[in-house]
Amino acid sequence: MRIGIIAALAALGGLVQPVAHADETTADAATPPACPDDAVQQMFNVQMAVLAGQLTDVQQLFNIAENASAACPENSAVQSYASLFYGMVSKSVPEAENQLMLLSKAYDTAIAAEAHIGSSSAETVTLPDGTAQTVYPYGQAFGALKREVFPDLAKLAAAGHVHPIFETETLEACPYVTAYNSSVQFEIDGFAWTSPYEAADFVTTRLEALKGACPHKTTNIVAALGRVNERAARSAREAGDEVRARAYAQAAFDYTDEFSKLPSGGSEWEGLHIAMGSIRADMKVDFLSGDPAGE
Repeated sequence: MRIGIIAALAALGGLVQPVAHADETTADAATPPACPDDAVQQMFNVQMAVLAGQLTDVQQLFNIAENASAACPENSAVQSYASLFYGMVSKSVPEAENQLMLLSKAYDTAIAAEAHIGSSSAETVTLPDGTAQTVYPYGQAFGALKREVFPDLAKLAAAGHVHPIFETETLEACPYVTAYNSSVQFEIDGFAWTSPYEAADFVTTRLEALKGACPHKTTNIVAALGRVNERAARSAREAGDEVRARAYAQAAFDYTDEFSKLPSGGSEWEGLHIAMGSIRADMKVDFLSGDPAGE
């Protein structure tokens, strides 16, 4: 296995070349490398090398993501791997500005991957021993968005480093391909379960924008908004900020009211309905008792 991965890295060629700097004005520097026919295999090899601890140079990994995303803009699998690599590199830099830049690239390349996905996200690669294996880089990339990229973007926003998605109140269209409506669910879940209360206003702005642009996910988004504000209310109280705690509790209560007016049905509705009922009762008892708005 080790020999196979090292040999694969040695054969990567164009995708591992240094990234051209802005002051390089030659035509060669401005032109990205052509997308190799085996680009997906190359990116898989890189991922295996990282996981095996054989590729630890974050600058090299960044260069690979940069060159691959530029060379293969319409290749969903390559963009998915690039997104994964940007996210990996973001964990290795201490500066918030650089983290934001890398997480932004992870998000942008994942969006590109989603925009160009075909009827199936499966890819076939060859292992070092010559056997074929089916991989799903698109699913890996969006799983990383949910677990790491979106939560980290929320934490950065809370610290004053705000990604543009938190500043846009109205979207002209859903940023995710409707046919793959599970994609937007990754973002909904990423923010609903892992956002610090200091980021609740940012996350609420984003989810409200998605609610207006992605009507096929209205029920899930309203439920997520209730959950975000419920968690924010509890966190604010723990931090001794009772004014904000009550404000978030009222917002959570209002979202449960909005949820109750939505059409029922669907595979997820019953579970969300139960969760929202619990949030509604908890907010009334724990934060809004005696408040006419919470009656």
